[in-house]
Amino acid sequence: MMNGSLFRSPKLRLSAIAIVAVIALLVLPGMRAEEAPVVRTSLEGTFGGWRNLSFDPPAEELAILEACEAIVTKYRSSYHVDNESRLRFDDHSTREELEEIVKRKPGFFYPQHLLATWHRRNGDPEMARKLFASAFENAPVILSQRYQNGEDAPIEGLTIPEFSIECNRVQNRSIDQSLRLQFIDLTTDSNGEIKVPVYETVYRLSSRSIPQGYSTEMPRLGFFEAESRVGQIPPVTAWKSHSRPEFKRDASESAILSEATGTQGNQLTVGPNMFRIGRVARAQSDGAYAMGEDDPKSTDAYPPLPELANTAFMDHVVVDLASPASDRYEISEITVLDSRTKIPVQDFQQAAGVKQTAAGRFHLVSLLEKLPNTIDLVLDVHSFCRFLPYDDPRRQERAMDARRRDVHHGLFRGWTSCRLEFRDRLPR
Repeated sequence: MMNGSLFRSPKLRLSAIAIVAVIALLVLPGMRAEEAPVVRTSLEGTFGGWRNLSFDPPAEELAILEACEAIVTKYRSSYHVDNESRLRFDDHSTREELEEIVKRKPGFFYPQHLLATWHRRNGDPEMARKLFASAFENAPVILSQRYQNGEDAPIEGLTIPEFSIECNRVQNRSIDQSLRLQFIDLTTDSNGEIKVPVYETVYRLSSRSIPQGYSTEMPRLGFFEAESRVGQIPPVTAWKSHSRPEFKRDASESAILSEATGTQGNQLTVGPNMFRIGRVARAQSDGAYAMGEDDPKSTDAYPPLPELANTAFMDHVVVDLASPASDRYEISEITVLDSRTKIPVQDFQQAAGVKQTAAGRFHLVSLLEKLPNTIDLVLDVHSFCRFLPYDDPRRQERAMDARRRDVHHGLFRGWTSCRLEFRDRLPR
């Protein structure tokens, strides 16, 4: 039997350590976790261009994928039999086509998954279970995505009509993004998850259908890869459409605000400019306005408020910026979020929205239902620096022309999402 005396000799101890190190170098690189979140990545090459990938499926598989793509289009086509609508994907001829494809290349996970879907849809759950299991076993990687409510609880039984994964190929620093694995009629399991078999490469989420009757939100992802057997795509938060969600989130949990500069007050400095909310006015049912408190300027400092005729059934809020001056910025996009859930109000309120009606003025509306008492006003802006005055008018004009030219060509790329939250400033 072995005992500690084996390692009492320094030479033997060093030899044993060396052997363990060699074994680790040989074994560990080939090991990977069973399940882990996917990792954001980039395909940029070290010296420019795209970085090459080893993924390059054979021509035989590409031909099969093309045939499968034609079959998937049948899921989007229907006809009527005895006054009932039927998808062409559910025809027996579709099953026969898929069976022939599976015979051409046994063990190819993608047509197996499509054939399993056909059997599940057409009343053969046992055959579907076997084919799904085989597809997942044969796939190099499985990607999963969880659907959950605002309290992170799973939502079981949601149908995801279509879900497409872009499998990127890069050879000789040239990218080919045409290979997309399209999956249809997926259903969330008891963990709220859908799972699909894919190649091993760098991916992008090409498309994701929204479950009927729901609105959804998920973080931005871009290129990503899986470092585990099962790669977990960031979860989707879902809620019933046209209903105000009950959950609460902070900015870090919002896809819109997670990378934005924000504030809980009424002012925020972005680059050279300070954006500050000034007057907040809410129209009452009789057309008169109630004003927000702590107005930094007198009412006369702002343009007149609009006269409204539909206040009996439409909620109106007018927000005026106190600063900066209108020539110091340019707004690209305006979004209004429910401050509690961080969800755009138009996603759950009827005919809700916002538009810029004048320089520094935003008009918020909602039909029948009042806007939340607390909102987050999100601005995507170009912030301009003031030019130092030139004694020579021609130099001043050239500087202004350069700024106009830069804006036209989109060279001001410092887009900043400004979250301006005002509490109790929207009187009822």
